[in-house]
Amino acid sequence: MTRPIPGAIAQQLRRLVLAVGDADTRSLYREALRHLPLDIVEADDGRDALVQCLIEPPALLVADTHVSGIDGYQLCQLLRRDPATRAVSILVITSEGRPAELTRLRQLGATHILSKPVPLDGFCADVTRLCEGVAPDVTDEPVNDSAKPASRRFRRFETTAPLRVPPVLHCRTCDRLLEYQRSRVGGVSQSNPEQWDEFRCPGCASLFEYRYRTKHLRQEVD
Repeated sequence: MTRPIPGAIAQQLRRLVLAVGDADTRSLYREALRHLPLDIVEADDGRDALVQCLIEPPALLVADTHVSGIDGYQLCQLLRRDPATRAVSILVITSEGRPAELTRLRQLGATHILSKPVPLDGFCADVTRLCEGVAPDVTDEPVNDSAKPASRRFRRFETTAPLRVPPVLHCRTCDRLLEYQRSRVGGVSQSNPEQWDEFRCPGCASLFEYRYRTKHLRQEVD
């Protein structure tokens, strides 16, 4: 179900797909977000959420791990596999607290993870940052502990599904199109994230690193 939005205003709103099976919980999240400039599309199962993301890739997917049909784990995996949805930010809500399960979610492509019960103020703040293309804290646990220093809460990690889509670049030596390898994401805090993309030239086998902050492509020297 889509919240009706007047055409002139809809162009200014960011699309958010809310995939939560329980109607009361879904309504609670929607109400918490109502003051934000969002076009909220509700889905009560994972299949509907996937269809909505494929019809028009949203700025953000909010998904419960236990949503029916296609669960949150599968949604992450499917969206990251499809070039049309690879860059979609994914906020996963889970009752899991085991480090292995949280690591699994990140490896499948979750941009950010929140544990239940979800603090609504923090939820709204994280949704705002993710819709603006800024990743919240990256930690080994779901983010519910704001008492930790930012330097300890934000840690570097590697991914092949970064929040920022890697640019199209050419080799400085042979002008061949570079092949994207992986990204490293980190920084001093969630408000100042860094991203370094690694590329390889299929022609001369040269390695390159692209840094988003400086927009600089650096060739690796053996």
